Amino acid sequence: MGDEERRDSMEATPSPTEVTHEGPNDVENNEVSPSEKERKIEEVIRSNDEDEGYPEGGLRAWSVVAGTWAMMAFSFGYLNSFGVLQEFYSRDYLKEYSQSDIAWIGAVQYFFIFFMGLFAGRAFDLGLMRVFLAFAILLFSFSQMMLSLSTKYYQIFLSEGIALGIAFGLLFNLSVSAPTHWFKRRRATAMGVQASGSSMGGVLFPIVVRRLIDEIGFPWTMRFIGFLGLFCLGLSWFLMKTRLPPLVSYRNGGWRQVQWVDLSAFKMGSYTAFVFGSTLILFGLYTPFTYLDIFTRTYNIPADGYWLSILNAASIFGRIIPGLIADKVGRINTIVPHTIVATIFLFVFPLFTNLSMIAFTLIFGYCSGCYVSLIPACVAQLGPIHNVGTRLGMLFAVSSIGGLLGTPISGFILGDSQPYNWWGALGYSGAVVCVGVACLALSRMLAVNWKWRAKI
Repeated sequence: MGDEERRDSMEATPSPTEVTHEGPNDVENNEVSPSEKERKIEEVIRSNDEDEGYPEGGLRAWSVVAGTWAMMAFSFGYLNSFGVLQEFYSRDYLKEYSQSDIAWIGAVQYFFIFFMGLFAGRAFDLGLMRVFLAFAILLFSFSQMMLSLSTKYYQIFLSEGIALGIAFGLLFNLSVSAPTHWFKRRRATAMGVQASGSSMGGVLFPIVVRRLIDEIGFPWTMRFIGFLGLFCLGLSWFLMKTRLPPLVSYRNGGWRQVQWVDLSAFKMGSYTAFVFGSTLILFGLYTPFTYLDIFTRTYNIPADGYWLSILNAASIFGRIIPGLIADKVGRINTIVPHTIVATIFLFVFPLFTNLSMIAFTLIFGYCSGCYVSLIPACVAQLGPIHNVGTRLGMLFAVSSIGGLLGTPISGFILGDSQPYNWWGALGYSGAVVCVGVACLALSRMLAVNWKWRAKI
């Protein structure tokens, strides 16, 4: 076996401390002879003792995490501040439209930030990360400039919903997989630090947008963010680098051999259950992010306009601390209980009509942050590392359905005018997230062959 072949086989080898995609259940799902099943199981067990040679740190590895941190801030972080724009549009530019109509703008962004994973994931596996990131950075700035000129619903929908949503999707999906090439044992920690960028963006952007709109107006606020993004993302681009060779070379017609989806991954019950659960969770998890400003203004809660930033600030700790825990006890073992707590707080959200809102924003922000940060690490261990971009992309593409439909459905239940139906909207959100969490728990049990104390 040559050095290159040996390296490729080692990259696909599971860690000795983790349960991966090729457990006994998954082997049984393949149509092979009993002797072949035993051979595959023995190979997995034997390969658990091999060292995969991941850096697990160092200047180069952490510089990649720093680059992805900034891209998270300007993609998911900026998107998580849409609640401020939802409130602004409803009282100014688009006041003749319903809350559900306006929510479609943010919903389309959520759709694209996940759906673009279908293409970005495969581009990552082909070694085209930096090329597509450069395009996404330029598209981000262009979209912001077009948004600054928009005043009509269709103009805002095209520039912010579609164009900016595509830029978000490329930035997020291309950068989110990069740390998997540099970290294995400490992967959840690295991805937690990376994901904290979206929380920091979610803290700063609501305050910046609200203050600047009052000071310099909506058009120049959007231009300022466009120029700022071009500068910060441009610097981050130079930090981004993959370590492992591409799955297939795109040169000399090699891209024609590429399958943009790998449906064989869905033969693994654990991966399929995880994808289905993630999709359902997105139908309800982001309802508070979209309507929190409207809720606090409706009930005249003090510090109106800052609660979304507080929620996102709490999620910073929810993206870092659970990552440290997950490296010790398992990624799915960590994400399930945190998401259960988030589900409970969705159901009781309408009770927080005074300063008790601080309890909701801190606890829900922390638990929802854990969910977002650990998804890539969970998916990475439900299959080989060489095509993690494709599997993660497929998960995000399917989950985009929840991102597209979730908040408009919540807005429709909420109603167009006061008194808003908060109990109905949050009851729906809590119910779908609850079913989604049950699917994540099922994924865990399938992956570990129904062993209660296994680490995964």
